[in-house]
Amino acid sequence: MARTLVSSVLPLASTSTPSPTKPFVLLSISLRSYWRNYFEQTDGLVWVVDSSDLRRLDDCKMELDNLLKEERLSGSSLLILANKQDIRGALTPDEIAKVLNLEAMDKSRHWNIVGCSAYTGDGLLEGFDWMVQDIASRIYMLD
Repeated sequence: MARTLVSSVLPLASTSTPSPTKPFVLLSISLRSYWRNYFEQTDGLVWVVDSSDLRRLDDCKMELDNLLKEERLSGSSLLILANKQDIRGALTPDEIAKVLNLEAMDKSRHWNIVGCSAYTGDGLLEGFDWMVQDIASRIYMLD
């Protein structure tokens, strides 16, 4: 489904048949050690949550908490896309925010959680619009 999300934002591949999330998860686990190579001058971070996979939400919280401890990401905006909102039984963005304990996050961190469906495209523009506006407001405020 991660390929579907990227394809929905950047229509380079077919999204007619969504692929399962697990192959991407396996790939991303093997690539996590390389993430910190991209942290310099990061203005925004997009974190995609599978809203229908309740079993992995604790792992998701742990990984996000570890990632946000990186000093080089301290000023970056955080957009959390609560994906798969089109699936019955998926947690709402508010429920995911509670599981991830977002309210306890450092008050200087700008964050937003948006429900979306990579399959239908719902919510993606809303999320990325927020990200662009938030980054722009911080950059222009500094000038």
